[in-house]
Amino acid sequence: MNAEKELRETVINVTPLNVGTREPIVTSMMKSITEAPQYTITLDADVTLAQTSRRKYSSAMRSSEGIGIRFVDVIALALTKTLIKHPLLNSIVVGEESRQIREINLGMAIAQQNSVAIPIIKAAQDLDINRMANITQELQHRAITGKLLPQEQYRNTFTISVLGTVDVFTPIINPPAVAVLGVGRAYQKPIIYNNEILPRLMTTLSLSLDHRVIDGGPASIFLRDLKRLLENPKPIFDPV
Repeated sequence: MNAEKELRETVINVTPLNVGTREPIVTSMMKSITEAPQYTITLDADVTLAQTSRRKYSSAMRSSEGIGIRFVDVIALALTKTLIKHPLLNSIVVGEESRQIREINLGMAIAQQNSVAIPIIKAAQDLDINRMANITQELQHRAITGKLLPQEQYRNTFTISVLGTVDVFTPIINPPAVAVLGVGRAYQKPIIYNNEILPRLMTTLSLSLDHRVIDGGPASIFLRDLKRLLENPKPIFDPV
């Protein structure tokens, strides 16, 4: 048996890379990798208080509106509030230009069967935690059922990807944005807290950036401020 025949006989499935539901995400990611010099920085955040507050507010919201607040909603609103203070990261690349955008149009990566959808949370800077939760859950439902419209996945100014099954991963920028935040699972870890070793809920924030637009200095300050907000989350749950 020659090597070519042996190789053919071990193949159990063949799927074209750039067709059907995978075509938009494959095209976008290839464009991202080939055109943008990307780098990633990471920081661990203590989300114990954020999760405690989320459960409290989620219970109240579920009683009044029938849906709860998820971890991704807390991350999305914390990210939005941090972007308001760091507008450079809310930029897009158009041709040979980098353009800072006033409105925060937050792309949210949602797993579909054999693909990923990235619907846009429009004008995220105007949302409170309840409204954020309503919008993200509606978008997720429509993404999973294949009911998203093309214009609802267009022109994100930032992207968030939450993977609750891994600790750390390297997210890829979704053009035309210049940054993406990847968030790993929240898990208990012994941490020195108030001079004691205590179990705390920790998560890793991974920020990938386009080096043409954002250098390491401002990127690290942004990530530090996001970490601080998640660790002192009262502003996330206050009304807008």
